[in-house]
Amino acid sequence: MTEKDPRDLDKFDAKLKAARDRIEGRGEGSKKSSYNDSLVAVGYRMSIELVVGVCVGLGLGWLIDMQMGTRPWFMIGLMFLGMVAGIFNVVRLSKDVQRRMDKDKRD
Repeated sequence: MTEKDPRDLDKFDAKLKAARDRIEGRGEGSKKSSYNDSLVAVGYRMSIELVVGVCVGLGLGWLIDMQMGTRPWFMIGLMFLGMVAGIFNVVRLSKDVQRRMDKDKRD
């Protein structure tokens, strides 16, 4: 069997270390990638906030309507209340994201 050239192993080790650093967020260019990933996560959170607000309002309204026999009224009212709560949460979250982005630009 032939021995491997140590220089090839050193090159391989350097490439492996760079790949690990990139994955763990310590390498060059990782800040932009993690920044975009966090914005995607915020977008998902915003959409989930809206959907959950409407669903919780619909569910609570349906339960109250079943107990009281007032078919669609509480369901409709609490759906709109859940929608408003979801919108307020999205606005609050977007203000927080904007504040963090402004702080990152200043630093």
